[in-house]
Amino acid sequence: GSLHNLMLDAEGRVFCNGGNSQHQCGQGEGEGDSTEERPSPVLTEPVQVPIDGVVVLIGAKDTHSAAITDTGRVFVWGNTADKSPRVAGNILNAKQMAVGSSHILILDEAGQVFSLGV
Repeated sequence: GSLHNLMLDAEGRVFCNGGNSQHQCGQGEGEGDSTEERPSPVLTEPVQVPIDGVVVLIGAKDTHSAAITDTGRVFVWGNTADKSPRVAGNILNAKQMAVGSSHILILDEAGQVFSLGV
């Protein structure tokens, strides 16, 4: 992304460092819904992004990030109140994606294209 970096290791784990003001590294601070709960603004050391599955593709732009797992599930995070990655809708068998400044396009193995964001 323009303010953060995503890294994918050989085991399919995602790591992130850099700006995290919009949870684009999938990290937050605090517990519950208190007003004290804020993301760490800058992560100088890479931290693992909590994704359930083996990731095969990552993408980032501005203040959001996305990943596709080996089972074709899509996870999205950042630019949101969500502190951690969440599964994007009912998209199954995702194979490719393009991450734009305020949207994500996803191509599944059947050739259907899905758009997330604005």
